[in-house]
Amino acid sequence: MRPGGGRAKGHAFERQVAKLIIKAFARFGIKKVDCYRTPLSGGHRFARKKQPGDLVISARLAKLFPFCVECKNNERWEMWHFVSGLQEDSIESKWLRQALAETTGKRHPLLVFKKNNIPAFCALRLHDLHSVPLLLPMRLLQSKAFLEFEQDPTADVPRVWRILEFERFLASYTKGLREVGRSE
Repeated sequence: MRPGGGRAKGHAFERQVAKLIIKAFARFGIKKVDCYRTPLSGGHRFARKKQPGDLVISARLAKLFPFCVECKNNERWEMWHFVSGLQEDSIESKWLRQALAETTGKRHPLLVFKKNNIPAFCALRLHDLHSVPLLLPMRLLQSKAFLEFEQDPTADVPRVWRILEFERFLASYTKGLREVGRSE
């Protein structure tokens, strides 16, 4: 890869994730202005303090989708690392810690990640799935996730994460919103 190519690849993935979210929530009146890539990778003076994630999410969208989104498009991660237990210095652990650190207010961390030639996945804490029951359909709570893992089994508070295919997550999530009668 040429110098700077990884950064461009990451920015393109952030824009792709924003487009998928906009498309999924279009029937709720969400438009491009409600979700877009954070300018300057979080360095934008308005987004830096209020929304340090990779995407700027409007207050209107946040009512429907209360997540702080961190996007990673990298070839070095491996799904089996999640299964075998994450090492403290692994790239996957660093991403999860970053997603947690950048989450503010009433938002929940959502790590969206992919590599070439596979679909995008997302990782959410199981605790967060249960903490917003009106927003998440029961099928997401009870569905067979692609994978569940515990970030740190020795922690006082277990941090169990669920990994799902990102587009499937968005489809189930928005279907659940329609079922519970959130405004369209």
